[in-house]
Amino acid sequence: MPWDKGQERLYPGPRVSVEGSREEKPFGFSYSKGSDVLFIHPVIQFLSILLALYVFYLGLQRFRFLHLHQKVVFPWKRHLVLGEIALVALLTGMLGGMAMVYVYWRGVIMTGIHGKVGLVLVPFILFGLMSGLYMNRKKKQRRVLALIHGLNNLVVLILALTQVVSGSWVYRVFVLGG
Repeated sequence: MPWDKGQERLYPGPRVSVEGSREEKPFGFSYSKGSDVLFIHPVIQFLSILLALYVFYLGLQRFRFLHLHQKVVFPWKRHLVLGEIALVALLTGMLGGMAMVYVYWRGVIMTGIHGKVGLVLVPFILFGLMSGLYMNRKKKQRRVLALIHGLNNLVVLILALTQVVSGSWVYRVFVLGG
């Protein structure tokens, strides 16, 4: 049972163990014991979003070349490798976040809009991966698919940035208990 000695509450609220002990951390935050692992998800997602921003910048060079007819260098290999890493990391981090919600609070999508937007991101991330891999495997000049790929990944980036805001609320309420 969740109320056995030493167990933590399984719903949002102050992270206090049944015994009443709290662990003080820097900056006056108090965490429940074992919740340090909950810090992994936001860190991985934030780093993935930073990488995705850089990959988007690289993709803009391709857009400038194809649609604005500007002479620019498009670091195709770097865009491909880092784009795959960013999208796979976002997808993996989302699955990890869902796993943490289930393990710590025995729920699914209980983080409100944060969890729902995470699920909405899945088909966009998968399309970004698949379209990028397709364009890499069957190389030729593509204007329309490249544009759709870029717009899709812009949607991923915008939604991921909104996840930073909602995720900070989730962390504050569910993990820190405030």
